[in-house]
Amino acid sequence: MLAALVLLGGCSRAVKSPVANPFEIDPREFDRVFTASVLELRAQGFAVDRQDYRFGRVTTKPLPSPTIIEPWRDTNTTVYQAETATLNSQRRLVTVRIDPASAATQPESDSLPVSAAAPAASNAPTTMPARAGTYQLGVEVHIEQLQIPTRRLAGSTRGPAMINEMPEVPTELAARGIKPIYWQAVGRDPYLEQRLLTAIIRRSVNVTPGEDRAPAGIPDSATQPSSSAAPKPARPATPPATQPVAAAR
Repeated sequence: MLAALVLLGGCSRAVKSPVANPFEIDPREFDRVFTASVLELRAQGFAVDRQDYRFGRVTTKPLPSPTIIEPWRDTNTTVYQAETATLNSQRRLVTVRIDPASAATQPESDSLPVSAAAPAASNAPTTMPARAGTYQLGVEVHIEQLQIPTRRLAGSTRGPAMINEMPEVPTELAARGIKPIYWQAVGRDPYLEQRLLTAIIRRSVNVTPGEDRAPAGIPDSATQPSSSAAPKPARPATPPATQPVAAAR
């Protein structure tokens, strides 16, 4: 029991001085912040799936959530999150958005509510009104949970025999289009969003644009924007000298 408490203690950390998400940045800092986003996600163990400079998007591939016996992996922020990830198969996906202020104020259709696995902190920041001519840096961490409807409790107490596998999805579930195995979105992780957002801002102070290039032989997959997507306002080809973004305290 004591060992379990020690392991759980390593998963709990305070969320200090939350900053507004999205966070306002100067247009001249776009290059630094975009590069810092890619580098920080990789440093946190995420594999970058998409780097779309034109539309200001960075997304990751799913990263399995650690259990209570993996305290060296710090994706979880609270004990409750560690417990939930232990009892269920969960994973996280990150989306970083850098939008002009006018676009950032409009919610996108793929936004999800805060997950029950990550209750909103009482000191969580509110969205600050954006000023014209600025950009908004936003971080979204989505949690998905594995669902296997063909598994059921058999009522036995003999180890693995407690769970049975049905030969197929029940008719009533199949009629609703439910598959034998799938990932279900359960919400967002505001704690990890805050940690990533703060880390990206801090990293952008000393980053060199272009450092986000994938190492030779290990390229990140790139997704080109669709022709139907609405173009964003053009950015200056030769922006003036940049001033570092003030690091979040």
